[in-house]
Amino acid sequence: MIEECLQLGATHAVAVSTKSIRIAPEFRAPCEMNQCGHYDKNWTCPPGIGSLEECEKKVRRFSNGVLFQKVYGLEGSFDIEGMEKAHDDFFRLIRSIQDSIPEEIKFSDHTILGAGACAVCAKCSYLEGEECRFQDKAVSSVEAHGIDVKKLLEVNGLSYVNGVNTVSYVGLLLFNE
Repeated sequence: MIEECLQLGATHAVAVSTKSIRIAPEFRAPCEMNQCGHYDKNWTCPPGIGSLEECEKKVRRFSNGVLFQKVYGLEGSFDIEGMEKAHDDFFRLIRSIQDSIPEEIKFSDHTILGAGACAVCAKCSYLEGEECRFQDKAVSSVEAHGIDVKKLLEVNGLSYVNGVNTVSYVGLLLFNE
């Protein structure tokens, strides 16, 4: 899966132990303060995703992981349009990785976490009080799970900051063999 992530366009991909994943309330706090504007608007963000304790149980039930990152160049530090394009591209990378997961993993237990709110549906069924229509394709964020992304990257030999005029997005494929 590491090689597959790299071939699909990830800048970096490494195997991780779920033991190296630090989960704490302060990393989920920005979600709960609605800093991105998606709080209480979809199944993959709080509170729809469940409590921090439930998210930690979800992460801890996996034994294997692949941490992947894509670094994008920007025109400047205020290139919001570039950041949005990069985020959209990163979501396409996640979809490609999901589609490439080998059958033996697909039919076992796995999940993939990304950056930001899920973008599978134009309007989430959460707002209509209905179950998620695409549970097998929905992507929650590492932040919604309270994961310390900076520490996870550092412990696994990757950089959180990748240079001037760049933005980096991180994803995490978790699975049991």
